[in-house]
Amino acid sequence: MPFTSEQALALAPDSASAAAGRKLANTRQWKLLGRNPDALWGECQGSGKDPYKVEVDLATLSVKCSCPSRKFPCKHGLGLMLIFAAKASDVAEAEPPSWVADWLDKRHAHEEKHTAETTLSPEEAAAKEQAREKEKAKRAGKREKLVADGIDGLNLWLDDLMRNGLAAVETQPESFWEVQAARMTDAQAPGIAGRLRTMATLPGSTPDWPDRLLGDLGLGFVDADFGWRLGSGLRWLGADHYGGQKTKA
Repeated sequence: MPFTSEQALALAPDSASAAAGRKLANTRQWKLLGRNPDALWGECQGSGKDPYKVEVDLATLSVKCSCPSRKFPCKHGLGLMLIFAAKASDVAEAEPPSWVADWLDKRHAHEEKHTAETTLSPEEAAAKEQAREKEKAKRAGKREKLVADGIDGLNLWLDDLMRNGLAAVETQPESFWEVQAARMTDAQAPGIAGRLRTMATLPGSTPDWPDRLLGDLGLGFVDADFGWRLGSGLRWLGADHYGGQKTKA
């Protein structure tokens, strides 16, 4: 016997699940009960038209059930284990149905993969780690380029904004800011996108909104994600806005 009733109940996530599992520990509510050396399985009739498909991995006592419960194991899994623990002969030996066989195949494949990875030679482990680091660097490079391209587009947008003057910003629709914010989100620079959406609320909000907007455009972007890459996009902010000090890229 791989486990006892007490051991099965010890797996219950709470007392309510344990009580519900005990109520299902009778064969009247089950069909297709079966087992092999690897698993238990059965179909438990619930309130719906189709019975719930329940399977238990005997090696780990892991349970899978088609019911919508978020508890693990659910009452159906507990009921199946309790039936087997109380009287193993109630669960006949049989060939597993396809849904059980598929589940077991996936679990065995995962276990074999894990075993293979943990038994690698030092050279194989080093090569695998090197491949992981290479892939990680490749992903970082792609993200860096994506951000850089996004910043280049933002620089052009800032130039256009200052060329047209801040007075024109007050009459711009919400999309003027949102389109650029969405572009920065796509460029994986969410900090800048968030600041753009905050700045969209400034035009016309107070008498000194132009000064506040200039301050946010200058200092805010420097603090935002990857803001240090703005460089030439801040060149229009000169001595007049920083107490005589030119902005450094």
